[in-house]
Amino acid sequence: MPLACVDLLPWRRTASGVEVLLIERRQRSNPTGWALVGGRIMHGETIAQAAARHLKETLGAAASMRPRDFSRPDRVAEYRRGSKGDGGGTFDLDRHSVALNYCVEPGGEPRAGGEALGLRWFDGGELPAAERVVFGQHGLIAELAGPLAWS
Repeated sequence: MPLACVDLLPWRRTASGVEVLLIERRQRSNPTGWALVGGRIMHGETIAQAAARHLKETLGAAASMRPRDFSRPDRVAEYRRGSKGDGGGTFDLDRHSVALNYCVEPGGEPRAGGEALGLRWFDGGELPAAERVVFGQHGLIAELAGPLAWS
């Protein structure tokens, strides 16, 4: 049975446009790369609680997010078990999962922690190259970031 997960794309509006926050993390047995914030939804946890927990674990205790409707994800992604050579799209080397994806406006000053080795704000139109993104998330990140420029 697939695992239920939540993935977050923090974003902010600046004088030059919209920026999105990605974390640098390891993908098992592969080099580091950029990724969304997120992970499993634990038993008994709401989607909003899981999102808040992953945000704090990954971006620090001071990290928060503006309230939003978690009943309507911005995207849904299926992470197929296997490697990126198995047909493209999102993947996980160890497990099959389904992730609800949300764009969130963070509060506080993010600091890399937990699984995040680092973090960086990217201009919404200048995302990292596909080979620098782990779990096959490049297309998903671009899909999530695209509409932010128009909000």
